[in-house]
Amino acid sequence: VTPSTSSAASTPSFGASVSGPVHLFDRLHPLLWGIGVSMTVCAFLFVVMYMLIAAWALAYFNLSFTGDFPWSTCRRREDDDSRPNDTCVEGPAAYYFQHNFLRHASGFDGEFHIAWHIWYALILIYVIWYFCVQFGVTYHQRMISFFILFPLSILTFLIIVGLMSPGSAQGIRWVIRVSYHELKDGTAWLAAIQQVMFSLGLGLGGIIVLSGYQPPVGPGQDILVNAAIIVSTNFGASIFAVLGVFAIKGKLAHDKWGYCVSQYPSLEPGCLAFTASIEDYVALNSRGVALVFVSLAEAVTAYDLSFSRTTLSLLLFIMIVFFCLSSVTMAAEVVTLFFRSTPQLGWMDRFADGYLLAVLVPGCLLGVVLCSSFGPMLLDMMDKFGVTFIVIFLALCELLTIHVYGMKNLDRDFKVIHGRRIPIFFKFCLYLITPCCLLIGGLWGSIEMLVNGTMFAYPAWGNYPYWCVLIAVLLVLVTAAWIPLAVLIVCCCNRRRSTALDWGNDDFPFEQRAALQKPQRYMNWERKLFRLDEYDFPENLGKTPSSQGMSKNPTVPSKRGPPTIKEPTRSSYRDDTGQYVPETDVENATDIGTAYDLDSNNYRRPKQSKYSSQYSSQV
Repeated sequence: VTPSTSSAASTPSFGASVSGPVHLFDRLHPLLWGIGVSMTVCAFLFVVMYMLIAAWALAYFNLSFTGDFPWSTCRRREDDDSRPNDTCVEGPAAYYFQHNFLRHASGFDGEFHIAWHIWYALILIYVIWYFCVQFGVTYHQRMISFFILFPLSILTFLIIVGLMSPGSAQGIRWVIRVSYHELKDGTAWLAAIQQVMFSLGLGLGGIIVLSGYQPPVGPGQDILVNAAIIVSTNFGASIFAVLGVFAIKGKLAHDKWGYCVSQYPSLEPGCLAFTASIEDYVALNSRGVALVFVSLAEAVTAYDLSFSRTTLSLLLFIMIVFFCLSSVTMAAEVVTLFFRSTPQLGWMDRFADGYLLAVLVPGCLLGVVLCSSFGPMLLDMMDKFGVTFIVIFLALCELLTIHVYGMKNLDRDFKVIHGRRIPIFFKFCLYLITPCCLLIGGLWGSIEMLVNGTMFAYPAWGNYPYWCVLIAVLLVLVTAAWIPLAVLIVCCCNRRRSTALDWGNDDFPFEQRAALQKPQRYMNWERKLFRLDEYDFPENLGKTPSSQGMSKNPTVPSKRGPPTIKEPTRSSYRDDTGQYVPETDVENATDIGTAYDLDSNNYRRPKQSKYSSQYSSQV
C-alpha cells in the first residue's frame, strides 16, 4: 500500500494497491500504458460474465427450496405459445434451462424479451459482492478464504456421494481417457490455453494488482517456490473438481443408459443408439454452462438419498455462487484501481465507495441486455471476442514487454528483491518458450475455428448475421484498440499519461539493496542470447557499502556522505585515506569495508593495521 494509505488506516481499502496494470506498463515504457487499459476493459467484461453465471446459480439455488424441482419434468410456460406442449426431445433439464429459465429465443430473428427473474438475481449478486469487499483488504482476504475453502468442502462431500453411486467409474474413465487424435485439433490447444489463463488469472492484470499488497521478500521466502505452490494447487484443485463433477455425471449416464436399454426395441426421445455405451451418454452436455445447469441439475433429481435431494441441490448451486464470487473479486479490483489511479477521475472520491459503484452500476445496466432472450448468444460472443482471444493476446504483449524493458534489467531487479538471479529455465520460458506457445496455440486454434466455420457462429442458431459480426468487431476494438491508441497519443499528440501513483523507495529501498549486491559474471552464451552485460552489477565492482555512503543495513542510511572516489580497478580495495589501491599493497592496507576480488569471485577482508580502529571511530 502507499505510505499515505498505510498511515491513515491499518486496513487498506479495496483497490488501494499501488501496482495497477496501467501504472506498471506506463512506468516500463510510456508507449505501453495501453496494455494496462486493455487489461482493465477485459477484467470488466470478465466481471460481467461471471456475475451473470453466479446469478443463474443463485436463481437455481432459490428454486431448490421447492420440493418438486421445476427442471425434473417438461413444462411449457403459460405465456409461451411458440412451442407445442409435447415431449421435449432434449430432456427435461435442458428444456427448462433453455426455454423456461433463460427464455431463449428461437433464432436471430426471434422475439426480444427480458427474463426479469434473472436480472433480480443479478442485482442481488452485485449487492452481496458490494458488501463483501467494502470493508477493506483484510476482510477481503477472509472472504476469499471462505469463498474457496467452503465450496471445496462441499465439493469433497459431493465427490464422496458421487463415488458411492453406480456409474461413477464410467464417468471418471471418460475424463482420464487418452485421445491422441485430439492433439491434432487446434481448438483443443486453444481451450487448454484458455483454461490456464482463466484459472490462474493471467492476462487480466489481477496478479499485478494483488502483488501491490505483497510485502518485500524477506528471509525464508522464495518467489519461485510460491509460484510453484500456486500453480500446483490450482492444477490439483481443477483435477479434484473435474473428477467429482464427472463422478456425479457418470451416475446420471448410467441411469439414462439403463432406461434406454430397457425400452428396446423402441428408441425413446433423448436416447442414443442401442449400441452406445455409458461413456457415450457421459459425453452429452459435458461442456460449458450446460454441464452445470443441465447435466448436474438433472443428476441431482436422479439421486435417492436419505437426507434429501434438496440439500444436495442447495450445496451444489451455492458452491457455484461462491466460486464465481471468488473469481470476480480479483478482476473487479483491477477495474477499481484504474479509476483510483487516474487523476481525471478524482471526482469519484466525493461519493462513498464510488469506485465500487463504478463496477456495480454499469454491470447491472449491461445485465439487462444479457438477461434477455438474446443473452446467451451475447454471452458467447463476449466470452469469445471480448475475453478469450484478447486475454491470450494481452498475455503475449505482457511477455513481449520483457524485450522492451530488457532481460538485463529484469534479472537485476529480481536479484535485488530476491537475492539471486532468475534461473536459466525461467529465462528461456519468459524470453522464448511461453511467447511461442501462446502465439502458435492461439493462431492454430483461431485458424481452425475459421476453417470449421465456428468462429462467427452460435452453435444453437448457426452463422452470425451482419449485425452480430459488427458486435464482434466492436468487442475486439473496445478491448484491444487501446494499445495502438496509446502509441498514437504519446507520439502524435506528445501527451504522456499522468498518474496519481508512483513507485519509489518509500516501501522498498531499491537503490540501497542494489548497492549491496555482489557482482557476478554471466556465461558467454547466456550473455549473447539474452543480450546481457558481462556482469549483472558492474558498477559495484570494488565498491563497498561504506564507500557509497550507506550502512551495511539496507534500511538505515549512513550518516556519512558519499565521498569522491576513483574508478575501481579489476581488483581493488580502500585504504585509510579513502582511495583505491592496487591489490599488491593488500598486506599494508586497511579497510573498513570488504574488498572484492574479481578473479576469485568473492568478497574478502584485507589485513587490518593498528590505525583501523582509530579511523573507524573518527568516521
